[in-house]
Amino acid sequence: MTSDYLNEVLEYTDGKLSYRTRPDHHFTNVIESRRWNAQYSGNVAGHIATDSSGKSYIRLSIDNQRCFEHNVVWLMFRGEIPTGFEIDHINGDGTDNHLGNLRLTDRTGNNRNRRLFSTNKTGVAGISFCKSRNKYRCTINNNEGKSEFKRFSDFFSAVCWRKSKEIEYEYHENHGEVRPL
Repeated sequence: MTSDYLNEVLEYTDGKLSYRTRPDHHFTNVIESRRWNAQYSGNVAGHIATDSSGKSYIRLSIDNQRCFEHNVVWLMFRGEIPTGFEIDHINGDGTDNHLGNLRLTDRTGNNRNRRLFSTNKTGVAGISFCKSRNKYRCTINNNEGKSEFKRFSDFFSAVCWRKSKEIEYEYHENHGEVRPL
């Protein structure tokens, strides 16, 4: 699907897509065109779908092809998504598809903008407390795809180390925030 075609089929308003009245040449016959336009024209495109992790996204169908709204919005206004890249929701809300909330990144970049896991007990991503050693254990994935870890006696030093590594490895400033799925 091209950007031009998507802009013929869909209208973008305030971060949401709706179906436009489609021209007859999009269909095999006029009856099909009128039936489709009567049923869908002007309606919101898509529905909320939740993945296995509980995260919600808007899914829609265009010419019997299922796709995510954030990918369609990106294609309509920014162009193709290169192989190996994906669209990240900056604020972590997979249903917020405003252009200003979308960014092109690779999987590593997307993973560096994750919410704080609900199982985290310290309130800081990548830091846990090891009772047997009576120390805080910090972990982070570096730019070579390897984990680094270090132990600290006090929480403040652990947080300082982790945050400095997040800056060094270009983690997104929202990484580790408490936010809804």
